[in-house]
Parts: sequence; C-alpha cells; structure tokens
Amino acid sequence: MDHRPNKAAGRTRARAAPVRAAPAEVSARRTGKHARILVVDDNHDAADTLTVLLEFMDYDVRTAYDGRQAIDVSNEFDPDLVILDINMPVMDGYAAARLLRHGERDPRVVLVALTARSAAEDQEKARKAGFDIHLLKPADGAHLGEVIADALAHRH
Repeated sequence: MDHRPNKAAGRTRARAAPVRAAPAEVSARRTGKHARILVVDDNHDAADTLTVLLEFMDYDVRTAYDGRQAIDVSNEFDPDLVILDINMPVMDGYAAARLLRHGERDPRVVLVALTARSAAEDQEKARKAGFDIHLLKPADGAHLGEVIADALAHRH
C-alpha cells in the first residue's frame, strides 16, 4: 500500500498493517524529526492543515476525524505523539485519551489536547483522562512545533 499523502484527497492515508521498527530505528524516531504523530479532529480542514504543517516539519503524520478512528489508526500506526481535539462525534477526545493511555500502546505516548476548552475544570478533566499537554485553539504553528519537539525529547 502506498503510504504517501493522497494529494487528490488532501489527506494522509493510514497504514494497512502495523509495521514494527527495529530497536535502533525506534530510538531515533522517538526523539527526532522522524517521530510519528497522529492528528485527530472532526474539523477536516483543521486536521488536514495541521497534518500538512507537521509533515512540512518532517514528522511522519497520520490523520483521524473522530475518537474511534483515532484508536483504529493508532493501533496500526503506533504514534509517539497524539494531538486530540476534545469535542468530536462518535467518541470524544477524553474517551479516546483514556483508551490510548491505558491500552496496549507505548505508555510513553505523548497526548496533547488541542481544544477551545480553556477553563480550569476542562484542563483538570484532560489531565485525568491522561493528557500530558493542554493547548488552546487556534494553535500557533511555531509554538506547537516547539511544544512537540520538547515533549518528544523529554518522554519518559
């Protein structure tokens, strides 16, 4: 299956089957520009734009448009970092984060909430769901790039 961006549709397609990297490759991609990032937002334009931006930053990126799809793509793609919207149909970002955090994925996966919800109780709810970082929409590309690079470099 071709894993390059589908230029006609403007979307990046998910892999058909899981691909496990060799240990040296995993170490290299965990902290560098080759890290795998999953972008999840029900606003297709926002998700696709963020995907293109992150690909431009040289990350390996996949896109999902709801929480359930995020779990499916994550199971195939094994991301190092997931950027999740909160308000989504099918499964919201909180539920998806809980499944990603407590599933069989790498426990070091970085979960970033990218949302319009800014109240203290929203941030606490995100923390309890397993998010590592809480960012407000719209995200500044340069700031987001710094946050991602820092989060990947300091994974535990």
